[in-house]
Amino acid sequence: REVFIANTKMLMELAGDSQHALAKKSGLRQSTLSNMLSGRHNIAVENAEAVAKVYGLEGWHLLLRNLPKDLRETKSISKLVKGYLASSAEGKELIGRIAEREAVYEGSQEDGSEPDDNDAPSGTNGRRK
Repeated sequence: REVFIANTKMLMELAGDSQHALAKKSGLRQSTLSNMLSGRHNIAVENAEAVAKVYGLEGWHLLLRNLPKDLRETKSISKLVKGYLASSAEGKELIGRIAEREAVYEGSQEDGSEPDDNDAPSGTNGRRK
């Protein structure tokens, strides 16, 4: 619930939407949206979908921690999920390995350390192009 609330408020701020404006755009009652954003009520799937649709997203996007602010423009997560679902078992395994290694590599860059050869995707010898 907290993740949905934080993401929705971030999207509202980026779009310059008030609760009233978002309620009108989403077709939800103002009181329903207010209760959702205050955490007083559980969030029904159809209400999350209505809010997400306003911003060109899918309801599950609003449940992602650290939702990228540029997701509305890039649609990268949707593309990734669709590509993953359409992949073979081998492709899904490869996508998972790449994502894990990218997270390790990026994490090591944030703390200033250098990734070792075990952190880099195979065939890169620890170097990124």
